[in-house]
Amino acid sequence: MARLAFAELGYSVATELHPWSAADPYRLATLRVTGRAEPSAEDAALAEAIPRRTTDRDPFDARPLPAELLAALRAAAEQEGASLHVLGDESTSATVELQVLLSHADDSQRADPAYLEELARWRRDREAEGIPARALPSVPAELRGSSWRLRDFASGETSAPAGGHEPPIPEHPMVVVLMTGGDGPDDWLVAGQALGRLLLRAAVDFVAAQPLTQVLEVPVLRARMRHVLGGVGHPQMLLRLGYGHAGPTSRRRPPEQTVRVVPPGA
Repeated sequence: MARLAFAELGYSVATELHPWSAADPYRLATLRVTGRAEPSAEDAALAEAIPRRTTDRDPFDARPLPAELLAALRAAAEQEGASLHVLGDESTSATVELQVLLSHADDSQRADPAYLEELARWRRDREAEGIPARALPSVPAELRGSSWRLRDFASGETSAPAGGHEPPIPEHPMVVVLMTGGDGPDDWLVAGQALGRLLLRAAVDFVAAQPLTQVLEVPVLRARMRHVLGGVGHPQMLLRLGYGHAGPTSRRRPPEQTVRVVPPGA
């Protein structure tokens, strides 16, 4: 995002990724302005999509994503040194296995009091971080017809659908896995850059995303996920993609809390 902001302002920048060091664990990369440059058409389109790049936890439209967009998302991930695995039809064994692993991970987390306490802390309305109530799904997770287990932010308990509700509309979103060649701190930084570009490229076409990270947060299940995907590369993010509906945005930290400006020569 920072590189894109510089490009949109008409600056070219050089990026240096720093190998992780215990002595300086928070220094991940350095951006240096190298001159003036007109932003490319791609950079301009990505910058324009920044306000639209939000997490959509509500049901997506039934429209399928075009093959051209999936190719563009793959290219966006590869441009940053990662790869994108697009899951096939829901009848394939790999997709079914991943759905089961995601459900197991979600069940495991919901049974953990420490996880439920952390989840409750993230639901807040007056902080510059966390998830405000207005950004929660309009339909509870247990009343959704999704073929993928969705994280329940409203409560830590699974309840049977109450009487009087309409049957849930089946949801079959496009699901993709962001992969990296390794699985160390440097690879996680690559994954973050690839995820940022991928999400913005999706937003260019008004496509929304929601992370499905439960299975990535349980180490033994993440290892099984890698095996299901063929054992080549390491899964770093699982996303559902689709045409959503513009919703509320969450608050942001002020720039002075996240950016330190270093004068030339310092």
